[in-house]
Amino acid sequence: MKFKRSGGTKNVAKKVVSLLLTVGLVVLAVACGSDSKSGSDAESGSDSGVTSSGITAQFTFWISGNQAAGMYYDDYGENPIVQYVEAQSWDVENGGISADGTGNKLDLEFIVPVGGSEADNFSTMMATGEYPELLTTAFASDTPQAMVENGQAIEITEYVEKYMPTYVAYLDANPDISSYTRVKDEDGKLHYYGIYSIYDGVRAPWAGSMYRRDWVVRYCEPTRYIWDWESDEVVKNGHPDVTPMEDAVSSGNLNGWKENPQYGQKFTADYGTDPDKDYTDDVIFPSGREYPYTISDWEWMFGGFEKAFAANNVADSSDAYCYSIFYEGYTPLGNFNSSFGGGNGSFYVKDGKVLYDGNSEYMETYIECVREWYDKGWLDQNFEQRTDAPAFFMINPNSEAQGKVGMWNSFVSGLGKGGSSAITDEAEKESFYAMPAPLPLNDKYGSEDAQFVEPIVSYQDSLISSPVVCTTKCQDHSEEELATLFTYFDWTYSREGGLVTQLGLTKEQYESVDFTYDMYEAVGLTEGAYTTTTDEEGNTVYVMNYDDSMDWASYVQGEGMAVGCRIVGGGDTDYTVQRPNTGVVALAYEYWSFYPDKGSLLTLPTLFTSEESETKSKLDTRLNEYIDVNLPKVVKGDMTWDEYKDGLGQFQDSIDEVCEIMQGHLE
Repeated sequence: MKFKRSGGTKNVAKKVVSLLLTVGLVVLAVACGSDSKSGSDAESGSDSGVTSSGITAQFTFWISGNQAAGMYYDDYGENPIVQYVEAQSWDVENGGISADGTGNKLDLEFIVPVGGSEADNFSTMMATGEYPELLTTAFASDTPQAMVENGQAIEITEYVEKYMPTYVAYLDANPDISSYTRVKDEDGKLHYYGIYSIYDGVRAPWAGSMYRRDWVVRYCEPTRYIWDWESDEVVKNGHPDVTPMEDAVSSGNLNGWKENPQYGQKFTADYGTDPDKDYTDDVIFPSGREYPYTISDWEWMFGGFEKAFAANNVADSSDAYCYSIFYEGYTPLGNFNSSFGGGNGSFYVKDGKVLYDGNSEYMETYIECVREWYDKGWLDQNFEQRTDAPAFFMINPNSEAQGKVGMWNSFVSGLGKGGSSAITDEAEKESFYAMPAPLPLNDKYGSEDAQFVEPIVSYQDSLISSPVVCTTKCQDHSEEELATLFTYFDWTYSREGGLVTQLGLTKEQYESVDFTYDMYEAVGLTEGAYTTTTDEEGNTVYVMNYDDSMDWASYVQGEGMAVGCRIVGGGDTDYTVQRPNTGVVALAYEYWSFYPDKGSLLTLPTLFTSEESETKSKLDTRLNEYIDVNLPKVVKGDMTWDEYKDGLGQFQDSIDEVCEIMQGHLE
């Protein structure tokens, strides 16, 4: 649906879209700011000599967009958070929003390219020099430091140190984060080239693994034994003495297993009056869990999926299969191939050390698993041909939508009954139900070192974004104008600023603004985006008044502004965020966040010099050419692992060099 506009437009010439810039790294140990402090409570930047004289600082900001461009308002300047920020007076002397309403104003104009054209648009801007003052860099070919070296951007160290005490203190308190966001030179001096948006906890991912739960109910048979989670063996080690079940039975060692009370029976399901919220069933997996927990659980499901293919007369279809992997044979962002004791098949960090995983025993174990699946017909037999896949998490959406695939990756909207609309068989459409699944633990393949190791590399939204840079156009602005901009930036890392940009406006904040277009009114949030209460321990609880899985959720927030602390809560924070998600959506957010991403290094290269970037880029090109051609052959059994690994040996010196470069930026 499209909401009707309730007012005039701001004079900004570009269409609106929301920003999706996040990549996986680490989880913060502390929350942004404090419960009641804003940037004005941080150490004063008054030694700059700048005083507030009531100017208006105008800046243009290039941001990237998504598929909902223009759906709710015509330009990003109409975003309610942008309007709130522009309505404030900024105290450059003491920091934060002015308590008495005096101070400088900020006027932001946004340039948003058409979805899908971001990379070309960014390249054209940089080549022609026709770029604005502020850029998000998710589509940049150069790092912020390289852009400074190339004369396209400015180093912002002096402005960060003068006007962003909250941001600096935040990084100082979190050395694991600061290693990815600022550069230390040989003399130990810190340099800032970009400003990074940082999540303070594991954010519920927007996509993940899901499977045909209705096929499990109808076609899978309860196993004779299941894990006994109350047994001494499982309590002590987290798993039975011998796994999987077949090996435990053949060895006669059933320590940690117990008789399955459902053995010999059939599973049942109740869809309720609202299946997405009311659905229940009595499925129990071999691991003794109500959800697939191990590789063996997945394989048990695959056996049921094969029966479903036969029942639906699609067993011989090339588009009917149990599971698919990306056409390269693995996912460089981790996910499933991180379930075998290692990382992502590429560069990752473990226990503070940068490693290359592509030739490790863990990658070999992953290949052992998917090769067996390929041989058994469980794996998509044409995976390497699906090079037109929209993304690594959406490999064959047409077959998935037609109900021909047993397990796949997709968006939260495909859960429950949501993915059944394209199924033509009415009986199959009626029974369809998709349930989310966490990444599995490997309980079967490889050595003990590769088994029962939690995945540490996965694509999640909960970490550090690509940075925002200030281009050389900022040099055309006065010191006070830049002070106003960086004062605003700093505020976004306070608790107050983080709540505004991530959750939205309170009722009081909402009522303080004379909106040109009132989206809060359009979607029914006039009581505010959230309210504040406390739990039994006295910790703060932010209760959201809307479901953040709604298609309009990001448009009542300020994520497109691309800076700030993103409020998530949980972990070691002194607060929680209570969301109204229920049913299968709540399960998805729980399961997809099971194993926080700890090993990704995707934003570390944003700190590279031009020379370092060129070194890694050359290696990536050569590696990808070799992997794309040869790794699928290994999966299909047309090349041995040893042959493949020997071929990787030609890159070893360059791999070691890149590991050394990355390690240097982490220390």
